[in-house]
Amino acid sequence: MSSSSLAKACQALRIDRSLYTYKSRRGEQAPLKQRIKEICETRVRYGYRRVHVLLLREGWSINMKPTRRLYNASVSKARPSRSLRADLPYPENKHYKPSTKGNQLNV
Repeated sequence: MSSSSLAKACQALRIDRSLYTYKSRRGEQAPLKQRIKEICETRVRYGYRRVHVLLLREGWSINMKPTRRLYNASVSKARPSRSLRADLPYPENKHYKPSTKGNQLNV
């Protein structure tokens, strides 16, 4: 495709020419993804910060943001997201008696 026809095609599709020729700089991270998934399966309660510390101790050279991104991608598939509080029954307080006066000020 010549540059003029590429420009016309992108203009017709209403996209920027830089989007058509975009190439990602991100490398393949399959071994790192696999390791994060293994950590999440063995240590279910660990968050991305603890996982990041474990990866650093194992010798992985990775920053916090990619760790969080890969962790969120692997955890969303590994375990369902639900609130822990929703499953716990609310205990009734037998010693609590509601006020009969309401919100009156004692003047």
